This record gives sequence, structure tokens and C-alpha cells, in this order.
Amino acid sequence: LGDELRSNVSELKRAHKMKDKFLSICSHDLRAPLNGILGFTELMLMDEELDEENKEYLGHVQSSAEFLFSIVNDLLDLGRMDSDESGLEMQSVDVSKIMDSCLLNLKHMASPKRIGLSVEKEMAPGLAAEIEGNENALKRIFNNLISNSIKFSHQGSQVTVKLSRNQASELEVAVIDSGIGIPE
Repeated sequence: LGDELRSNVSELKRAHKMKDKFLSICSHDLRAPLNGILGFTELMLMDEELDEENKEYLGHVQSSAEFLFSIVNDLLDLGRMDSDESGLEMQSVDVSKIMDSCLLNLKHMASPKRIGLSVEKEMAPGLAAEIEGNENALKRIFNNLISNSIKFSHQGSQVTVKLSRNQASELEVAVIDSGIGIPE
């Protein structure tokens, strides 16, 4: 039994190293095309003859590429965290600004379905939407929730993100839609 356990632990360590190497290679390989997208987007945004609508679209492309780049960097960080057991970098973040950014980045998904996007802030007087957290991780979580909400909402409906903080200083984020819902 002891030999079998040692063999299993050895196999798990080998698989873990392979996963880390895979993440590292994928992250590295994704960076080059993302740098190209960001570079060409910046060049196009410098074009003085570009109309405002196309500048706005390119701004969305740039913002999405920057966010994807941060996810790639987070994949690399995840591999490092596994090896050195450090945690995500926590700092004071404004959840309200993160929500505004997420809704702006997901506008392209909502527009074709004529879905309205909005943020409602219901804060007790003197309380802000700031928490200690990791901005990129929160963006990924909220982008996932909101994009799923858009995907499963009916055409012409509304997706609302509601931020509230009670007197106990707890911040609550709710994504409200008219979609099919999530099973309990």
C-alpha cells in the first residue's frame, strides 16, 4: 500500500509539472498575437481620418485585448503561485469601476440582441463600493456572470448589475436578467 501511495504521489507530481509547463507554453504563445492586436489597434487609433464610431469600436477591441492579456498574465502567475505557494495580489479595488468596465467590454454582445445594460448602486450614506481583492480575478468573474446573463436573456430585455452595501459593510453584487435562470 505504501509503495502504491508513493507511486501515485510521484505520478501526480509529474502531471502537475506537465500542467505547469503547458500553461507556461500556452501563455507565452498567446502573448505574441495579443501584442500584435494591441499594436495594430494603437496604430489604427492614431489615424486622424477615422470616424468616431470606428474609434469607439477599436477602443472596445483594445480594451478586450488588454483584458485578455491580463488573463494570460494571470495564467503565468497561477503557475508561479502553485510553485511558490504565494497568493493573488490583493489591493483596494472599486467594484463600481470594475462593473462599468465589464459592461463597456460586453456592450458588443448585448447590442445585437437589443439588451440594455445598466448598473444600479444602492449604497448606505458614506459607504463606497471598495473592497480588498484582485482586480483581474474580479473582472473575470463578473465578465463571466454578465456575459452568461446576456447570452441567456431574451431579445430586447434588460441586464442590470446591482451593487449594494449594507450597514454591516457587506458588499453585494447581483446580476439581474429575464433569462432562463440558474438552477438552485
